[in-house]
Amino acid sequence: MKYVTKNIILDILIGIFLVPIIAVSVFFISFLVKGQSINEATSALAERIVSMINKTRSFSEEESGKVFNDQNVILPQQVNNVGYTFYLGQIDYPDAAEIGDGLKKGITNIIHAANFPKRLLNNLAIVTVNTLAANSNQYIKMPPDKFLKVNEFSPDFVKGGSIFSQRTKEYSIIFINKDIISNTLNRLKLVLTHELGHQIGIQLTAKDWEEYYRLRKIPKGTSKYGQSWQLSPSEDFAEVYKYIYTDDPIKTVYGLLVLKNGFWAEEGICKEIYEKLVDDYTKDETEQQRKDFWKFDFTFSDHYAEHQNDEIIISNIELQNCRRDVLLHPQKYPKAYEFVTLVGLPYESTVSQETRDFFNKIIKRFN
Repeated sequence: MKYVTKNIILDILIGIFLVPIIAVSVFFISFLVKGQSINEATSALAERIVSMINKTRSFSEEESGKVFNDQNVILPQQVNNVGYTFYLGQIDYPDAAEIGDGLKKGITNIIHAANFPKRLLNNLAIVTVNTLAANSNQYIKMPPDKFLKVNEFSPDFVKGGSIFSQRTKEYSIIFINKDIISNTLNRLKLVLTHELGHQIGIQLTAKDWEEYYRLRKIPKGTSKYGQSWQLSPSEDFAEVYKYIYTDDPIKTVYGLLVLKNGFWAEEGICKEIYEKLVDDYTKDETEQQRKDFWKFDFTFSDHYAEHQNDEIIISNIELQNCRRDVLLHPQKYPKAYEFVTLVGLPYESTVSQETRDFFNKIIKRFN
């Protein structure tokens, strides 16, 4: 069985029936319109016909002129569950089992827990992928007649477990590696919520992004896609969305970076910056205050650790840049990672209440 786009048939019919009519009409119109030359009449009429043809087309450029073999076409099924409607498909071998109700319910629960706007599900397909069965000749068919090409998956897809792809202005696809589904639904919850964040992010206006940059302390002029994954404002948006609805730590490096629970003091160059800031901040303390502090036999490090949550100190740009560099280049700061196996990364990005309010406002807009 072959899939032939309706647009190809339409173009053939136009060629057979309209071309002779156009030829006759040009001469007819040129005599009716006073003062209009044949060339002028031809040009005006041609533009009108081209406009009519373009209006009848509802396909993306990648599907134009394509003939699709049915074995390479993935047809996502429409899932309707407790008020949510979404498209779910799979890339797998022909004899693979059908998508079960358990996965459909699980994805519904994830969408609901993430407070995801129902309206943004209309043009979104969620596709699970067996990477061994995937190839670059495959297409996702979305209603009514949209064929969206599946690009090759990189090794990062196996490691990360998912990828968001905006294929046309109207349609997006979330690809989920089947391996993470078989391992645990919790992993699916984290990666899918992150990718749903991208579907919201692509709807933002320039003004929305300007406000988001301010809230997350992202330097003006930074490309939305950044120099790397950790420095991408687009990825940061998806990470913050995921954090708000799953409490999973943010892995990008924007926002206010604070010492993670389990780390009681700075290390290395960041420690020097931090201690100088504390000294400057406390220089006006009275002698009695200092004596009262030290009489409890606190250590030198304790003195500085007591200020680790003081926003005036930790929001210092130099200190924040140092902490960001530690996260971006762990090989340069081995001492800061001595306890990483026990408590994870030394710093974590925080989310302000103002940022949470921003997300609530955006979600409400799209609901």
